[in-house]
Amino acid sequence: MFRKLFLAAAVATVTFATNAGAVTVATGTTQAGDTDNIDLVGPATSVISPGQHPSFGSQPGADWVWAPGAFAHTAHSFSFNFDLTGFDLGTVMLSGLVLVDNTVDILLNGTSIFALSDLIVGNFTAPNPFATNVSNLFNAGANEVIFNVADAGGGYGFNASIDVSADAITSPVPLPAGGALLLGGLLMLHAGRKRRS
Repeated sequence: MFRKLFLAAAVATVTFATNAGAVTVATGTTQAGDTDNIDLVGPATSVISPGQHPSFGSQPGADWVWAPGAFAHTAHSFSFNFDLTGFDLGTVMLSGLVLVDNTVDILLNGTSIFALSDLIVGNFTAPNPFATNVSNLFNAGANEVIFNVADAGGGYGFNASIDVSADAITSPVPLPAGGALLLGGLLMLHAGRKRRS
C-alpha cells in the first residue's frame, strides 16, 4: 500500500498537465472601412451599404456593408482570417450570425459550412446562425473564412459577426519545489516505518 502511494507521489512530483479551457481566438464584425476583421476582398474597403431598406434586421456592433461603387445585381467576397497555432483543433468552435440581401455561401478553408441560397426575406430580416466544430476543417496555423455574397436586385447589403474559440495546447509543467518537499517527507516517513520494524 505504501509503495503505491509512494509511486503516485513520485509521479505527481515530476509533472502535471494544466487545462486552460476555451479562450477566444478571434472575433470580427462587418464594419465600414473594414475595421473589425471581416474585410472586403480586393483593393477597396467596404462602405455602409447604400442599398439598405427599412425591413433590414440588425445585430449589435455590425454594419450593413457593400463594395464601394457597386449596386444591385453584383457579387462580392469578404474574408475573415485567424490563426490556430498553439490551439487544440479538437476543441475549436467557430460560430456567428449573418444577414444578407440576397444570398451567401460561407467557406472555411475552401469548404462550404453554411449557405443561404434561397431568395427569401428571412435572409435579411433576422440574424441567421452558423457554426462548425468539425476539427478536420481547421488548420493548425492560418485559417480563412470567405463569405461569398450576391444580390439579385432591389436592396443589397451584408451584415455578419463571427467568433472563434478553442482550448490552448498545454504541455507538462514541472511542479514547484513543494513537490520535492512532499517527496522528501514521504521518504522520511518510509524510513521511520522501516526503523520501527
